[in-house]
Amino acid sequence: MRGQRTSSSAPPALTQPRCFLASAWGLRLGIYLIWRWRNHGHDRRYAKLAERAQQKHGLNFAMFSLLWVFGPQLVLQMIMSLPAQLGQIPQTETFGAIATIGLWLSAFGIIYEGIADAQLAHFKSLSDNKDKVMDRGLWRYSRHPNYFGELCCWWGIWLIALDAGMGLWSLPGPLLITFLLTRVSGAPTTEPHLQRTRPDYEAYKKRTSAYLPLPPKKA
Repeated sequence: MRGQRTSSSAPPALTQPRCFLASAWGLRLGIYLIWRWRNHGHDRRYAKLAERAQQKHGLNFAMFSLLWVFGPQLVLQMIMSLPAQLGQIPQTETFGAIATIGLWLSAFGIIYEGIADAQLAHFKSLSDNKDKVMDRGLWRYSRHPNYFGELCCWWGIWLIALDAGMGLWSLPGPLLITFLLTRVSGAPTTEPHLQRTRPDYEAYKKRTSAYLPLPPKKA
């Protein structure tokens, strides 16, 4: 019979992979954001939000950051990280096949997203590419390979939680991040800007898959 365990008595082999994946995801993202800030300054999306908050509500930068950025992000992050949190309370004594698939899927997603971000950063660093569309490397096969990698990471961690018996309780996590990236703060905020500033983006959009890496459509 498969017995139940508490997080304090769970074998390290069951809990360490989840901790490692979540830490690797956070470390990679943190390094990338620091590099981007040092080289390109503030995120234009947050800069516009800050300006709007100051004009309409009289909020200074500190209050804007608390009420519009870090406060809401704290709530969202708690929900999105449910698979990593609840996965620390395994209801099984073994690291099964589903968890193994999730481990590899999540690791793949972290690496894939890292490669996509690095390719885009290199492309933007070349002055000749100003106003051009990034359609090389992983970006040849999908318009948002970085988001695809992000989704693979969190759905992979969810598979580990599923194998641990916490799949239903942690499902809101990957569902929320999928919704945000595909319907709210991901493509919906970046693509309109690219269509206005990149003359060739519309043609790129027609021939290239949004998220799932697929061969480009023929013109």
